[in-house]
Order: sequence, then structure tokens, then C-alpha cells
Amino acid sequence: MTAPMQTALLWLLGIATVALLLQVQRLLAPLHPHYLRLQFSPSREAFQRIVSAWGPEGVNRYQAHFRWSFAMLACCAAFGYLLATGPWFSAGLTPVADRALAALLPFAALYGAAENIIHQCIIRGTRQHPEALFPVVTVVSLLKWLLLVSFAAAIAARASGLLPGT
Repeated sequence: MTAPMQTALLWLLGIATVALLLQVQRLLAPLHPHYLRLQFSPSREAFQRIVSAWGPEGVNRYQAHFRWSFAMLACCAAFGYLLATGPWFSAGLTPVADRALAALLPFAALYGAAENIIHQCIIRGTRQHPEALFPVVTVVSLLKWLLLVSFAAAIAARASGLLPGT
């Protein structure tokens, strides 16, 4: 792929990611307590307290966000990989570290998708879920956020010159 095509694709993926994120935020903004609290609910009781506070309309909103969230995760993963491996950004680290950096957003997206799937299963409530599922999905959420923050920190460090370029 030529550099101009890579640049156009990067812009397209970046704009798509932001547009999808804004749609997800638009859907979830009215939820109180905030939906991020659901991501860090390590027990059935904590999870149910939040879902109960949302009521049926809030739960419907939360369920409606998943299709947008999955699309956003796919765009975000592709954007992060392309940014980290393209000509615009090189951490100038070892090849292994550069590959690890390129994998941060794709792995964050995988964790985000796993979190979405587990939340969908729990919210549907078609069967009793083991208590261990709640701390597991909390850890999955935490890993997703750690990878996202790590990628953002690496980009910021590179942009500020803290990481060497090539």
C-alpha cells in the first residue's frame, strides 16, 4: 500500500472511530449511574444495583449500544495498528517492543469485545451466571483500559520526544 493510501486509510479509520465513539456516548450518556461503573462491578449485587437503577429503558439503551461498540472496537483496533506500524509513528525501540506497541489497541479491542459479550449474556439473564463471572469481566475491563492508556501514553511520549524516533 502506498503512503498516500495508508494516510487516507488512517484518517478514515480515525474519523470512523471518533464518530462511532460519539454515537456510543450519545446512547449511554443518559445512564445513571454511569456505565463505566458497570464495567467495574465485581459482584452480582453491584452489577444488579446498577442495572436496576437504569430501569428497563436504560437497559434497552445499554443493549442498543453494543452494535455501535463492536464497530468502534474494530475501527479502533485497525487504527491503532496502522498508526503504530505506519510511516507516521515509530517508537524506535526493539522490533519486539515495536510489535508489542502495535498490538496494544487490537488487544484492547479484543478485551472490549469480550467484555461486551459477557455483559450481553449477563443482561439477557436467560440463566444464572456463576458469581466468578463478575470479577472476571471486571478484570477484562481493567485490562482493556490499561492497554488503551498504555497506547495513549506511548503515542504521547513519542510525540513529545520522550521515545526516540527512527
